[in-house]
Amino acid sequence: MALRVSNGGGPTSTLRGPDFHIEPEEVRDLDSEVLVLGRAVARGRASGIALDSPAGWVARVVDGKLRLFRSFNSHEEALEAVGLRE
Repeated sequence: MALRVSNGGGPTSTLRGPDFHIEPEEVRDLDSEVLVLGRAVARGRASGIALDSPAGWVARVVDGKLRLFRSFNSHEEALEAVGLRE
């Protein structure tokens, strides 16, 4: 199973808004799930406060349909969710 997280040559933002985007740094195909490790980057619209934090995402696709999508506040939490350690 593969989940494409790219825009041409390599990892790139797959979710983007005027004040938020993700930056995938590593993608692991785990057969039944895909693990993405990267960064969540945002800026408060009113406050201007910047956020640049490690994050992780796990997706499960069954029969071509997204069946599970989970977001984590750290690489460690995402790795643990799929039974891995860094």
